[in-house]
Amino acid sequence: MVLTQWLHTQDVEFDVPGDLEPAVDQDLPLLVISSEHRRYAERLARLRPSESRLRAFYERFSETAMGTAGQAMRDWLRVVRLAVDETDRRHVVVIPLLD
Repeated sequence: MVLTQWLHTQDVEFDVPGDLEPAVDQDLPLLVISSEHRRYAERLARLRPSESRLRAFYERFSETAMGTAGQAMRDWLRVVRLAVDETDRRHVVVIPLLD
């Protein structure tokens, strides 16, 4: 969830596509990546934040110190990039967002 907030600061938004909203309206927060989000592929490819920068964002956002937060966020950024690259009009990627 913190990564999606950091991506928001980088002008990358993962709003749920309108036609999928009814299926996603659940108690479990989900990140749904669809072909609509391919427009962010180039921007995501250019993002190369340092672990320290991501850790600092995490700690400010969550008000919790976590030494491995920067690496974890970089790992998830890689997952998001791969998901955006793999999605198309017939396939979406759904990632449960857990605390």
